[in-house]
Amino acid sequence: MVNVLVVDDHLFAGTTISDSLTGRGFTCERVGTARDALALVSQWIPDVAVLDFDLGLGPSGIDLAHALRKVQPNIGVILLTSYRDIRLAGKGIPRVPSGTRIFCKQDLESMEILHQGILSVRELPLAGPGVKLVAAGPTSVLTDAQVEVLLALGSGMTTAAIARSREVSDSAIEKMISRIGESLNILKGSDSNVRVQLISTLNQLRTQSPPA
Repeated sequence: MVNVLVVDDHLFAGTTISDSLTGRGFTCERVGTARDALALVSQWIPDVAVLDFDLGLGPSGIDLAHALRKVQPNIGVILLTSYRDIRLAGKGIPRVPSGTRIFCKQDLESMEILHQGILSVRELPLAGPGVKLVAAGPTSVLTDAQVEVLLALGSGMTTAAIARSREVSDSAIEKMISRIGESLNILKGSDSNVRVQLISTLNQLRTQSPPA
């Protein structure tokens, strides 16, 4: 018997997951907020927590994962997100607890994938180092620094402003922008054209991967 805590602020999504797990023989409890989750685990001990990355206002799924580990150090953690690369959610994404498995919702072709993931983290809840993000798709080839610069471009910052914020030269940022363009297979052209294409690519990726 595996006790599974499902935390999703969207009723339909959370209920769909919990119903599927219950149908497979898991003991499942579903709540919609981090506060309710912490209140529940003070009375009930889950083996695995399935957490939505975006829980609306307040703590994120990653924040909740850390809070749950303080209460139950060996709890297995699965994080569900609509981002194929969580770095695109913006700056300040914290590291996830050791052993966390991260699944992109769009890549869950069947609930069987999630079922097997739950069994895996239950057996080895702390396996592997903590990771900061899930990186898949076109931006998986970019370093954290390159993603930060790409996000800065998307926010409308100039090359000079990005350079000042990172305490490097303008030319260093220009070279980084060029390398980002090459990594994302953007055709070479004028600096302004590469910038426009990068921003367009970022917007497309964000449209494909809306907040969970």
